[in-house]
Amino acid sequence: NVATPPKFVEAKTLAVGEVAFATKGLMALDLAHLRRAVGQQVDGILGMNHLRENPCVISLKRGKLIWDPSDGERAGFHPLKVRDRGTTFEVLTVTPTGRPVALLVDTGSTFTFMDETLWPAAEETVKMGTADVNARAERSFRRGKTAAVDCGKGGKLTIAPVLTPERNRNQLGSDVFRSHDLLIDGGRLELR
Repeated sequence: NVATPPKFVEAKTLAVGEVAFATKGLMALDLAHLRRAVGQQVDGILGMNHLRENPCVISLKRGKLIWDPSDGERAGFHPLKVRDRGTTFEVLTVTPTGRPVALLVDTGSTFTFMDETLWPAAEETVKMGTADVNARAERSFRRGKTAAVDCGKGGKLTIAPVLTPERNRNQLGSDVFRSHDLLIDGGRLELR
């Protein structure tokens, strides 16, 4: 959306699988470059603003999105301490350095990123190609030490973030959620 601005498209409903959402509209933009990054066609990105409209389980470890999960599918989840921003969730926790931090839940991001001033660094530097809805680039990053953070009744999440000089870019990526399931139900976010 840097080279070509996204366009707002008015729509009344959005159907994904067997679930239809009421919506005011969608953003349309070229996602062709994501095919190279993820290795398959990307037709769209379903945002939290739509995911939260119907209860669902996101299971990256099983590669499934389950709409209207049954009682059995809801078993074993524990609530996370979150800040509900309406269109996003932030997990509220404390870093190993003792600093409170709000971590944006971004299952569309491959990696967990953390402001380098908030997390202890490991020795290694990693070079990676990056791709998002804006562009592709190659950058070098420092790796953060692996540590567990307390997320409330939901337990602990073990994180080894990529450290970034960008302030306030603190997000939990799919690297953390590959071994967990997330239940989204309105303003609640739960972990299993």
